[in-house]
Amino acid sequence: MYIKLILYLLSIQIFCLSNLWAAQKKFNLVLVHSYASDDVCGRPQYEGVLKVLRRSQLYDQMQIINFYMDTKATYTTREQIIMQAQKALEVIAKNEPNVVVTFDDAAFAYVGLKLVGDPHISVVFTGLNGQPEDYDRQRDFMLTRARPGYNVTGVYEKLYIQKSVNVLQSICPRVKRLIAIVDSTITGNAIKKQIALETKNIDVDWKTIQVKSYEEYQNLVLKINKQRLADALYPVALSLPSAQGQVTFKEIFKWTIEHSKLPELAVNYYFCSLGLFGGAAVDFCQMGMQAGEKVLYILQGKKAGDLSIEDAREYAIVFNRARARMLKIGIPKEILLAGDVIYEDIALLP
Repeated sequence: MYIKLILYLLSIQIFCLSNLWAAQKKFNLVLVHSYASDDVCGRPQYEGVLKVLRRSQLYDQMQIINFYMDTKATYTTREQIIMQAQKALEVIAKNEPNVVVTFDDAAFAYVGLKLVGDPHISVVFTGLNGQPEDYDRQRDFMLTRARPGYNVTGVYEKLYIQKSVNVLQSICPRVKRLIAIVDSTITGNAIKKQIALETKNIDVDWKTIQVKSYEEYQNLVLKINKQRLADALYPVALSLPSAQGQVTFKEIFKWTIEHSKLPELAVNYYFCSLGLFGGAAVDFCQMGMQAGEKVLYILQGKKAGDLSIEDAREYAIVFNRARARMLKIGIPKEILLAGDVIYEDIALLP
């Protein structure tokens, strides 16, 4: 009887001590960003991840370290990207994180894949444009999307092109020909393939053109407008070399808005705030929140390999009314009311 009582009291004590240990346990997280800290693709994803983590009781036990690879504006060559990736890996080795979160393709391709199979680190990606299956051929990290099976999971950035075209045609029924323009970066190559997959059965004349320089982009846009080769553009060239140096999306979009008379489908609604016409765009903050949920599951004891790789769940219907007025396009009131976000100004123009 006394032995049973002693064993019972011991079990309670062990249970309490284990709970106390769990409550005091510290979690290290390293967040590796492909771009700079203020990037309009990476920043809202980061804010989404933090939004979820801050709601958790574990948040006070987390040490979060950010590393920005800045591959869109500063470190743009393959050699420079590899150099930045090595610095990120050194930060990871120094801090011994429980979880590494990679934002967008460069961070996953050059850092996340290097961590496959590490028994002490889980990897969660967000904003991945490249097909997980293609990355799996580079390094085996996934059995299936439904059950990856290794130490990697994450959120794939679905573009929702069909929905975006539907929104545009509800305003401009005569839109039948669209041209997408992508750059030649790792993200540009990935988006080119995404577009091919999402437009395979689309009921419009869709063409994707990949450019290698800012000057080539400018000449193409002017040609499309002059020769009326398309009814709308899908501009996703976000980083291009030029004779004057690297040009980023803000300058590219500003020039496009000033020189093109065609409505643009915006790949995300932050680009719509800059001045692109609009459409149905992936919600980057919500995509980051999806990734944040996976991080929490892992910190609570689940294995990354048991968490499915998901498509970004949420998209938003967005319009820029100032750009619509500039193009002399009237947006019906019922469609405006259905919009999730409406912008009244073109941020890139004075």
